[in-house]
Amino acid sequence: MLQRESLLVVYLLILAVGLFSGCTPNGQSPDKSSAPVEVTQDAPEDSPPKPVDRVEWPDEPLDDTPAAAQFLSLVRAEDESLRAKVRLFNFSETDIVELELELQCNDKDGKKVPCLKPWKTTRKVPARSHVSHVVGAHLPAELEDITIRVVGARMADGNRWPKKKTSRGAER
Repeated sequence: MLQRESLLVVYLLILAVGLFSGCTPNGQSPDKSSAPVEVTQDAPEDSPPKPVDRVEWPDEPLDDTPAAAQFLSLVRAEDESLRAKVRLFNFSETDIVELELELQCNDKDGKKVPCLKPWKTTRKVPARSHVSHVVGAHLPAELEDITIRVVGARMADGNRWPKKKTSRGAER
């Protein structure tokens, strides 16, 4: 009985050391895009703190856009279709549950090529955080670069951006 308790204590110590070192119980590193992040304490008072996780955040939009998207790379799906890996940033205090993105696709010479417009994703982006996500299906083969603009968002609390006007001029 004492040996069983000793083994349990050893297992719990190993588990604790692994968790504090950033490993999962199976010994592998977690996906950094879904791991909790620390918040800086030395941010200027007029700007909300951003997570500290070695990801360089874009500047917060000057208008009231609650999110930003950044093109990371092109990837091939299992069906050999070309897709785009992007990072989605949430600047708001509320989780975002849907983003509408406008993709401008360019070839290697910088010329525009036909692309998905607009594109919606229901990938949840927690408040004041970011996630990586693969978007698109069957993007053009000559695609080299993508510029992404957030054109709409639905928040977890039901609010939308941009706010839509009713026929009487009120926001909803």
